[in-house]
Amino acid sequence: MLLVCCFISSLSFTSCDAMSDNMANWGKKTMSYRISPTSGEAAIYSFSGQTEFRVVKDKVEGNEFTAYFVDGGRVNFVVFQNTDFQESLEDGLYDIHVYANGVTLFNQVTKSTVFIGIDDATSISLLETIGSANFDSVNTSGAGFVFNWGTSETYKGKDLKSIKESGITTLRVIHSLVKDISASDDDDCDSGGEGSSSCSTTVGGSAQSTGCSVSCKTGYYACCVKGGFFSAQSCKCKKEKK
Repeated sequence: MLLVCCFISSLSFTSCDAMSDNMANWGKKTMSYRISPTSGEAAIYSFSGQTEFRVVKDKVEGNEFTAYFVDGGRVNFVVFQNTDFQESLEDGLYDIHVYANGVTLFNQVTKSTVFIGIDDATSISLLETIGSANFDSVNTSGAGFVFNWGTSETYKGKDLKSIKESGITTLRVIHSLVKDISASDDDDCDSGGEGSSSCSTTVGGSAQSTGCSVSCKTGYYACCVKGGFFSAQSCKCKKEKK
C-alpha cells in the first residue's frame, strides 16, 4: 500500500500552517482532531498511550514506516509500505485513530497532529472529510497501508525492539511467522489477490480476535494470508503483475 498541502520534499511531509498560525489556531485544532469525521467512515480502532515508530529501507519494497503500540493484551502494528518517509516520528504518548485508508496521530506532549495515508483517492477523501487544516503534517506517499492486531502469543513474543534487531521489514517478520519466507515470498493469497485493492483476515470473536487488514494504491493488489489463534495473519500490498 504504497494523500494535500505544500510538500516538503526532503521529509515527504506537508506543512499545512505557518508556525504562527499553528499557535493561533491550536485550540481549534485540538477540538477538531478529537472529533470523528462528520460523514463517511468511522475509525476502526482508537488508542491513547505510548507509541513507538520505525522507518526501515528495503531494496525490494522501498521504505517502510511502522507505528507500534500495545493496548491491554492487544498488540498493534500500523505499517505503510513503500513510502517516502526518510525519518521516523518521535516515540512518545499519542492519541491514534486508525481508519481503513489512513491514520491520525496526536502527540500529547508536542501537540502536533499528523495524518498518514496511501497515494490513492481513498486516503485523499478521508483527509478531506476529517479536514486537512486539522493537521500540522500530512504524508500520503504510501503504496500500501497495513493494520495488524493480535497478542504477544500471536506474534511469538515479537515486539518492535526485536523486529528492529532482525534487520528486516516489519511485514517480512510478521509474514515469517505464517510461512517460511526464505523458501518463497510469492505466496498464495487466502483473500484478496490480483485486482483487489483491499482485503482482511480475522481469527476469533470481536473481543479476542487477531488479524490484519490492508489497503493498496493503484498498481498494487492486496494479499491476505490466514494464520490461527497462536500464529500471525499476514496482509500486504504486492505489485500488479504486468
